[in-house]
Amino acid sequence: MLPYVREISGASDYVDIVLLMAVFLSGDYMRFFSNVTLDETRAFFMSLATFTPKPPPGEPIFLLHFFLAQIFLMYLPFSKLMHFIGLLINQKITVTG
Repeated sequence: MLPYVREISGASDYVDIVLLMAVFLSGDYMRFFSNVTLDETRAFFMSLATFTPKPPPGEPIFLLHFFLAQIFLMYLPFSKLMHFIGLLINQKITVTG
């Protein structure tokens, strides 16, 4: 690894990577190997949006995926990834002519 990359990489960067990979892998596992259907998840999230909560799908992998995604969304404002999102939003477009 390059010395500069080691200098700017810390434990928080690895937490970002581990959380993202865990969310992606649990989602892919749920998509390819689980019995969770899109209708079940849609009904669950619509019940949350309309403030009439229903129980989530009973598969443990869905609960793990949902939990990991919530942890990532709570962690996001305090991580370096938020700087990248702010960079994309606040990018100034210069026109040369």
